[in-house]
Formats: sequence, C-alpha cells, structure tokens
Amino acid sequence: MSINHRVAALVASYFVIIFAVNYLPHPGEKRLVQFAKSLCKKLPKSFEIDLKNLLGGLSMDSKSLDKINGLLNNLDQLLLTEGLISVSGLGKYERN
Repeated sequence: MSINHRVAALVASYFVIIFAVNYLPHPGEKRLVQFAKSLCKKLPKSFEIDLKNLLGGLSMDSKSLDKINGLLNNLDQLLLTEGLISVSGLGKYERN
C-alpha cells in the first residue's frame, strides 16, 4: 500500500481515539478537525499543527516519521493525562 493509504488509516484511528477520549460519537469522515475543535474539550497538544505538518508533505523519509512520532507522542500524552494508559503500558512501543 502507498504511504498515503497508511497515513490516512493512522489519521482515521487518531480521530477515533480523540472522540472516544471526549466521550463523543464519531461525526463521520468529513471536517474532522473542525468538529474536534468545536466539540472536544480534550485535544492533544499541538493538535492542529501536528496534523498540518504531517499532511502537508508526505514522503517515506525521516522527516515524515518524525512528524508521525510527534503526532502520536502528543496523543500518548493526552491519554496519559486522562489516565487511559499508563507509562508502563507504552513499554517497548514508546516513541522517541
């Protein structure tokens, strides 16, 4: 599969988690950033910036991987803050 398909799947899962953290039903596939900003009280740090950076230029290089790591690290931090995961739960999957 292309990197675009993999990133699309990642972003879809990212939004599922964000709406779940906020105990909200998923609003569908369109205007997710807009819905998240208006409906969700709890969002990852740098939410909009991380998404713009990731989606602004996709390629299979270390910069794209750094952008993905940043997006997911901030999501992890939100989940830790909300008590939905533990630091030990990150285990070997912790991203640096």
